[in-house]
Amino acid sequence: NIILWNKGAEIIYGYSSKKMIGNKAPIGLHKKDEIDTDLLFLIKSSDDQKIIDYETEAIRKDGSSLTVSLTASPRYNESGKQIGYLIIVRDITQEKIQNSYKDALIEISYIVNMTSDTKFMLSQVLNKIKDFIGIEAAYICLYDNKSNNFVVTSQIGISNELNHNKCNFGSSLKNINDNIKGCFLSYSQYIIHSEPVKGHLMYNFIKDEKLKSDDYTIIHIPLISDIALHGILHVIVTEKR
Repeated sequence: NIILWNKGAEIIYGYSSKKMIGNKAPIGLHKKDEIDTDLLFLIKSSDDQKIIDYETEAIRKDGSSLTVSLTASPRYNESGKQIGYLIIVRDITQEKIQNSYKDALIEISYIVNMTSDTKFMLSQVLNKIKDFIGIEAAYICLYDNKSNNFVVTSQIGISNELNHNKCNFGSSLKNINDNIKGCFLSYSQYIIHSEPVKGHLMYNFIKDEKLKSDDYTIIHIPLISDIALHGILHVIVTEKR
């Protein structure tokens, strides 16, 4: 039976200490077919009753899940008799996300440094972003300082008619068309900016009608180095995302 259920456990699982203390751990605390009622068997079968670490999905009271690290160790009384187990659970969701970010950035850096063809490189970068984030549409505009234009050089989920589409680089908001003002705010201030897809120039080039709904937004991310603006990455996602 559970004799301690602290605030951390309440936050992770969603069950109060009042409900848990004195009772057996309910089935369903963790992802089906993983540890659950086999947890104590897993501990008992480990060599010399050592501390074990286990990564799994904790199922919260409301049905949502968290990636957790579970550490379990046997506890003994003064005479050396085993009387129970101390189980420590830690939410590692953000840690997993950060690690996946790092992996994606390493792969993108490799693509950028090992590919000499710019168009092919940008296409590979977009595919990597698409796979990693799970987006349905994105495109990259590179800045051409000779013509003073942004030129679409790579896209996914957008009509091919967009390829080589150009937008003038503006120095003043009053000279910018309403349907590309979000782009202007992004490249003129070096900030990430978002706006509804419906009001943007891109709306006319989207292939999937679903992406044209009010639920979708377009995010403008300036691509900059220490010395210059190189272009803009545009990502189309739901407002919730």
